Amino acid sequence: MTLYRHFPSKDELVAEYLRQAASEADRCWHAYERSHPGDPLGQIRAWLAEMADHLANPGKRGCALANAAVELPDKTHPARRGRVIADYKIAQRNRLIDLCQRAGLTEPEIAGRRASPRAGRRSRERAERQRGRSRRRLTRVGEAMIAAHMPR
Repeated sequence: MTLYRHFPSKDELVAEYLRQAASEADRCWHAYERSHPGDPLGQIRAWLAEMADHLANPGKRGCALANAAVELPDKTHPARRGRVIADYKIAQRNRLIDLCQRAGLTEPEIAGRRASPRAGRRSRERAERQRGRSRRRLTRVGEAMIAAHMPR
């Protein structure tokens, strides 16, 4: 009952949980900036390392927002209607594009889009986690993406 004093429905509670998850992602980006000031390539690599650690952790089940994008197809759900999921995905992609641009990578929009999270990739990586390959694979793919977009 206490929950329903604060949230009119279970769907509103889910939407608030996802807003909090998006805020946590914002805090991670700020941490990358603090740990790699003025080094956008270092920030990209810090993000890749955290994603790789997250994927390799058997206690994790992927990104809550990416999972919600798949599990909440109803466009009237508060998390969809309030654009929580869409705004998060756009913000993540735009951050990566901006970092790629500031790092001097060629075609920063393409590089940022390639690096941005995809629900399907996360599902595939979750399946590979049992074989212990996901962390190494994500790191290799990320470094290959960076190398492919380094100015010649």
